[in-house]
Amino acid sequence: MGRFLLLLLLPVFIACSSLKTPVPQTEEEFRGVWVATVANIDWPEHPADPWHKKQDDFLKILNFYNKLRFNAVLVQVRTAGDALYPSKLAPWSRYLTAKEGDAGDLQQDPLKWMIDEAHKRGIEFHAWFNPYRATFDMQTELLDPGHDFYQYPEWMVPYGTKYYYNPGIPEVREHLVNVVREVVARYNIDGFHFDDYFYPYSIQGEVFQDSTTYLSYGQPDQSLEDWR
Repeated sequence: MGRFLLLLLLPVFIACSSLKTPVPQTEEEFRGVWVATVANIDWPEHPADPWHKKQDDFLKILNFYNKLRFNAVLVQVRTAGDALYPSKLAPWSRYLTAKEGDAGDLQQDPLKWMIDEAHKRGIEFHAWFNPYRATFDMQTELLDPGHDFYQYPEWMVPYGTKYYYNPGIPEVREHLVNVVREVVARYNIDGFHFDDYFYPYSIQGEVFQDSTTYLSYGQPDQSLEDWR
C-alpha cells in the first residue's frame, strides 16, 4: 500500500517541483543612448558656440532618438573633475563653456533644461559621471583654480596621459559620493551612472603610484590587487 501511494503521489511531487515563481516583467524595455560630452564627442559640437546653438544641437539629438523610439538618454555631466551644471564641488566644464570655471553666456541651468526637454518627450534622463578621472590630459594649466587638482593635490595620481583620483583615500570616496548627492538632491534625474569606476587599464612600463595608500589602509592579508 505504501509503495502504491508513493507511486501515486510521485507525479504530484514532480509537477510541484517544476513550478517556478514568475519573474516580474517590465512593460517596456530600456532603450538608452549615451551622449558623451568629453572632448565634445557628441555634444556640444563646439564649446565656444552660443548657448542657443548648443540647445538646438541637443534637441536634434533628443528628437532623432525619440523618433527611433529610444526612451532614455545617458548624458555625461562630469567628465574629469568638472561639471556641466552649477556646482559647489566642481568648476564648469570647458567642454561646455570653452573655458573651465567660466559659465560663459549661460543664462539658465543647462542640466535642468536638458532634463526638462527629455521629460517633455517621455525620455528618461540619466546623469553619467566619470568618478576617478581627474583630468583628460596633462594640460593642467587649463584647469580652474577651484579644480580638485589644485584644491587637493594629495588626491591625485599621474598615470599615462592623465591624472586620476586615488580611490584608496577615504576622503576621495566621500567627496565623490557628495558630488553625486549634489545632483540627486537638486535635479529630477531618473538615474545616475558611474563610468570607468575601476582603476585605469594597465600601461606597460608604468605604475599607478598608490603604494603609500595601500600601506595605510590595506589589510595584512590583502594583496594590492585584492585591496584595490
